[in-house]
Amino acid sequence: MAATVGIVCAYGGSDGAPTYTSNLIDVGFRFRSDDSPATLDLTNSIRIPTSGFNYSYWVHLCLDISGTFSQINNIKFYCDGMIGWDYGTGGAILVGIRDTGDNGCPVASYDKATGTEGTTGDYMDDDSTEWAASTAYSLGDYVRPTTANGYVYKCTTAGTSGAAEPTWPTTIGQTVTDGSVVWTCDRREGHTYYRGQTATPANITSYTSTAPLVIDTTNYTAASKSKAAVLQTKVDTTANGAVEGVQTAETLTFQWDEI
Repeated sequence: MAATVGIVCAYGGSDGAPTYTSNLIDVGFRFRSDDSPATLDLTNSIRIPTSGFNYSYWVHLCLDISGTFSQINNIKFYCDGMIGWDYGTGGAILVGIRDTGDNGCPVASYDKATGTEGTTGDYMDDDSTEWAASTAYSLGDYVRPTTANGYVYKCTTAGTSGAAEPTWPTTIGQTVTDGSVVWTCDRREGHTYYRGQTATPANITSYTSTAPLVIDTTNYTAASKSKAAVLQTKVDTTANGAVEGVQTAETLTFQWDEI
């Protein structure tokens, strides 16, 4: 007999312990600026930024395997190589990738999506640098404390940092003065399973049926949730071609081997 395989989103819950949607194969999901991927209405859309980029909350998309079967493995993910969305020249649908091994995120490494609800999700990668003393910083630079606390800080007043590291606030939007620099607590420090990698999140158009992304090489012999493809939409500015509005539906595909 063949396995019964659905596609579900892991969301909410807590780190390492998500909630799962019902099977999404026939209904789909939405990239949103909240952690409710199975909610298909137009609330909490991703806002077009005035500068830089905004993001959806990241989405963990995985297989829900059940039924009677011998083995499922070699799970891969791809699209048709083209996404016709108006998210601007720097925009993309991103997928988390690892330097080596499977690219999918195990359940135990699940990170609950974070962000500013109604505006933007936090970027899954860590694009900050470690804070340094007596260093010139420009508007829009991002740093993290020398002892990581899980937050990233944005330079909102350019200047030169002080000789001693400041006490970093851990409430989004709070500021701290550091020499002549002002830092604003901007967001969480990305997805822990991907942010420490040399590889950065990739545009899903790089992965097609002839060159899919390896998600999970585990040999499953009983009912399980697979490792997840972790996806996130990145939106550029209006000046760079982003256009407000509902985007066309796209098809994303998983493939696997079954015996």
